[in-house]
Amino acid sequence: MTGSSRKPPNITIDSNIARIERLDFADVDGRLDELHLTVAQRQRVTALVRTFRDEVTGQQRRARIGELIEEFRGISEEAYAEIAKPLFLTFLRDKREQE
Repeated sequence: MTGSSRKPPNITIDSNIARIERLDFADVDGRLDELHLTVAQRQRVTALVRTFRDEVTGQQRRARIGELIEEFRGISEEAYAEIAKPLFLTFLRDKREQE
């Protein structure tokens, strides 16, 4: 399959995102300190956070954002639950507030 014919991953989110804890990019390092990641996993998550930040502050392509979230899950469920999901929900909340 080519990159353009791939179906974007399905992402299910809580309909009440206002209740979800906010995680800003400036707070990621502190959150990473709390996780049980190897040095290699932490480096991968840190690089992925930068890529995610660039995407959500730039082009905001839904398919690419979904792929990045799945990459977090591939590193560890903890990175997905404690970093990717809160960052994504914070992005959605901020976007909704701007509309």
